[in-house]
Parts: sequence; structure tokens; C-alpha cells
Amino acid sequence: MRASHKEAAIAIGKAIDARCKELKLTRAAIAARSGLSRSTITRIAQGVFVPTPNSLMAIADAIEVPHEELFNLAGWRDSLAAASRRQGPHAQITYHNIPREIAQEIDIAINEVAARHNLCRRPNCAKPECHH
Repeated sequence: MRASHKEAAIAIGKAIDARCKELKLTRAAIAARSGLSRSTITRIAQGVFVPTPNSLMAIADAIEVPHEELFNLAGWRDSLAAASRRQGPHAQITYHNIPREIAQEIDIAINEVAARHNLCRRPNCAKPECHH
């Protein structure tokens, strides 16, 4: 990890731990609130790595701080701006340790549900009648 990334990782970890203490929350509670694994939260809080923008937003929500606060520590002002431009409801799914066939089956099921409700799953599509 480059020095600037390591510094960002450490700063994010310190911010998360400080906020956990303020809220009297454990890392396990942050994991449950954010939807991330407890080991991921622990590694982020220890400054092992800088999380992805989506994970950082989930953590910010979990510890009740503005997204900007953690994004600034990570040096990702542009990523936050891009995320805030999304229109309407959206979902992003990340698969971990799931066989490709099962992930494809899940995607098909989600697309079927989205189509029944006239929703589009294509990123940045503003047309609700679109069924991509």
C-alpha cells in the first residue's frame, strides 16, 4: 500500500473507532448496521486497507456521520459526487465467495422482480419503463 493510501486507511480507521466509542457501539454492531462482515470492519478500523466507496458509505451510515466526512479522509471527493448523481432507487450487489452460476441465478431473479415492477437495473438509466 502506498504511503498516502496507508495514511488514509489509518485516518479512516481512527475515525470509525472514535465514532464507535461515542456511540458505544462494537465493531460487530457496525458490521450488522452496515451489512459488511465483522472481519472487514475490523480490518478497516485497524487501517489495513481503504474500503470501496460503497462500503465507505455503508459505514458512514452505520456510524451516523455524513458520507463526506469519510470520503474526505479517503481523498475521494469525486467518488462521492458521482454517487450523489444517481437518480432514484438503486441497488448494487457484490458477491463474495459465491459460485458464478449462483450469482447469475440471483441476477436473473432480481431482473425478473424489477421487470414486474417496471424498474430498470441498468446503471444511470432514468427510464422507469426500461427493462435492461
